[in-house]
Amino acid sequence: MNTSRPLRSALVLLATLPILVPSCRLSTTNEPDDLAPTVAALQTEVAIQATRISGQMEIISYLSTVMPRSTAPPPGVPTPTPPVQGAVLIEDGQCCVGAVAGQTIPIQVTFQASSPVAPVTEMRVRVGGRWFGVDEFLETDWEPFQASKTYDFTPPINWAGFYVSVQFRDTMGWVSAVYTDDISVEGMPAPPSPAPTP
Repeated sequence: MNTSRPLRSALVLLATLPILVPSCRLSTTNEPDDLAPTVAALQTEVAIQATRISGQMEIISYLSTVMPRSTAPPPGVPTPTPPVQGAVLIEDGQCCVGAVAGQTIPIQVTFQASSPVAPVTEMRVRVGGRWFGVDEFLETDWEPFQASKTYDFTPPINWAGFYVSVQFRDTMGWVSAVYTDDISVEGMPAPPSPAPTP
């Protein structure tokens, strides 16, 4: 929006007032001289306003040359995103599971993925004691997409975290973001052995 155009118009209008006011005074020489102070006050006010407008024009000119241009996309232009969407869920969203410490426990993981442009046929999964980022998937092999998988985990004594990170890919080569989920696993002490009978 050009904000300087209305200010220029106002400046031109105010600049012409000192010319018009004296001409009015000259054409009304038969009028009483009590208008002279009013005309002088108007001319002073016009000069003050012209000075203020000139200062504002300098500020606008400075800002228009110094302020950086916006890099935001125009309104209505969507930000491009990969078409492949997905999700991962461990043990139906439970907070925790448990087993005897040192004994293997199966952990059920379900996967969901979709793409509006092609079928999702592949995924790559990393499991461990933390989440994995995109750059850590570069050497992970792709495998056929499965809706569900079971992973064996051997908990230590006390609590441990089991983390799953996954990416999906459709047949056109579009790759999803990394989706993650985690669950707490309690490793419980083994129950005491029954005392031998005498």
